[in-house]
Amino acid sequence: MEIFQQVGACRLCYKMVTLRQHAFECDNCRRWVHRLCGTGISYNQYRDIMDHHRHGGSFEWLCPTCDSVARKAAFTINEEGEQQVVGLQTLEST
Repeated sequence: MEIFQQVGACRLCYKMVTLRQHAFECDNCRRWVHRLCGTGISYNQYRDIMDHHRHGGSFEWLCPTCDSVARKAAFTINEEGEQQVVGLQTLEST
């Protein structure tokens, strides 16, 4: 029997993520999400990302929860009632 080291619970399905599973760590909250739990990233895209990472590349990624918050934080309503881009801010972990 093989024992897999666990890295934490998936932020979306709450099941444990092991080192052998396809998953991403959110760059904001540092929580893990399985690739198949709503990331929208295909198997081939995942392989390309991991290959790029192994060769020194980086991949910045926000989980769906943090991405939603970041998108809301990127806009504000000005005095005329128009939506205005204010830029993404560093989000606090939950």
